[in-house]
Amino acid sequence: MNALEKLLGPDADALLAELGIGKMPEQDKELVIAELADHFMDLITETTLHNLNDEQLKEFKLAMQLPSSERDEKITQITSGVLGLADKIHQAIENELKVIKSARAQLN
Repeated sequence: MNALEKLLGPDADALLAELGIGKMPEQDKELVIAELADHFMDLITETTLHNLNDEQLKEFKLAMQLPSSERDEKITQITSGVLGLADKIHQAIENELKVIKSARAQLN
């Protein structure tokens, strides 16, 4: 499972096929997948940060300085208190997928 599949689940294969990435040489394909995964991680982070209140944002900044195992647990704790965050992230991803697919369609 690549990073994009971890982020998008079953949508990842459909997106890769729709973008014609499956036809690329393996090295190029891996690069594009990594770039897309980074892009979606940035989108998730941005969406999360925009939905934190001031206190949660302070806690989040402090959590980012922790070792990864502690950081992940603390961030999960912080974000679990944000009502509707999962839905907002899902909507942001859906909107971004529409933009990417639309851009690809216009290139064809």
